[in-house]
Amino acid sequence: MKKRMLSFMVYGLALTLVMYNCSKGDPLGPNEKIMDGLKKIEMEKVEIEKSEPAKSTPGSFEASAKVTEIEKLVAQITPSGAIPANLKTSIEELSSVLNTTEVAALSGISPQTLAAMESGAEAPANIRAILEKVANDSRLKAYMNNVVLPTLDESPLVDKTKGLQIPKNARITSDPLSQCLNNVENQYNTTVTTLQSNRTTQLAQVETTYQQTLTNNAATETSCISTATARYQPLRAAAQVSKTAAAAALEAAKSSLPLATYTTLKAMLNLGTVVFITQLNNFETTDKKVCTQTKLVNNNNALTARNNSNAAVELAYQNALAQANAAKAAAIALCEEQHDQG
Repeated sequence: MKKRMLSFMVYGLALTLVMYNCSKGDPLGPNEKIMDGLKKIEMEKVEIEKSEPAKSTPGSFEASAKVTEIEKLVAQITPSGAIPANLKTSIEELSSVLNTTEVAALSGISPQTLAAMESGAEAPANIRAILEKVANDSRLKAYMNNVVLPTLDESPLVDKTKGLQIPKNARITSDPLSQCLNNVENQYNTTVTTLQSNRTTQLAQVETTYQQTLTNNAATETSCISTATARYQPLRAAAQVSKTAAAAALEAAKSSLPLATYTTLKAMLNLGTVVFITQLNNFETTDKKVCTQTKLVNNNNALTARNNSNAAVELAYQNALAQANAAKAAAIALCEEQHDQG
């Protein structure tokens, strides 16, 4: 009887020890710090890269002082045909550069042709050839307006995604050996799900910023073009007043002027008008193109900034995932060690 009770006590003690050893493998016991570490792994909050605006330099357009002076002098011609002395000098100057055919071509430009050019039509070929001759002759170069075209720096942002090293996920191949491993696996999956959710949220924020930038760029382009259109109307209106007054005075004195003088004066007025229209139209077109090109450059910069931000988010995710994989591997190793002890 005593032997039987002694055997029972020994068996109970052994069972207690076995249970104690197995409890050491409980993840809530010795593994608690590792599990807490796995739970606390977070993905870094990435600061969205700002898109740098394109740098541009505005142009300028200043009407020819020479043409303005000629129009004022022509407007002073009396019906009797009296011509200011300064205007006679300009007549001689024009005649010394352009031949009679070219003068006649300028004088014969119709109001319809001028109106078409005002609307954007190109000057006739023979008139374009005369304009080129005028622009390249030092004596008549003053008929040209003072134009400085706008410029645009098209340098895009640096694409930081090139050469970016994103760590690969650590692969854990151990199979679950106990409830300890199952708990580690479950916590790992929860952590990764949270990391993936954070990545999705940050990528969405990057995309929202990018789309808003595109919208802003489009609005800026529209405003820029509208402003350019309005900017040149006063210039055209002011020029029209001056040119109309000069043309009216010339027509009033036509019968009193020698035909050659009348033809040359009308050629001078038309030359100033054609040069003004051509250069102002070209300047306005370039100005508006800069508006559109600025939008394209800004959109390209925004795309680069988005790609850089997306890459930074992905890198932050992969770094956090690598930490989770390392913590999981450490927890698995401890579980297996404790399992062997059990």
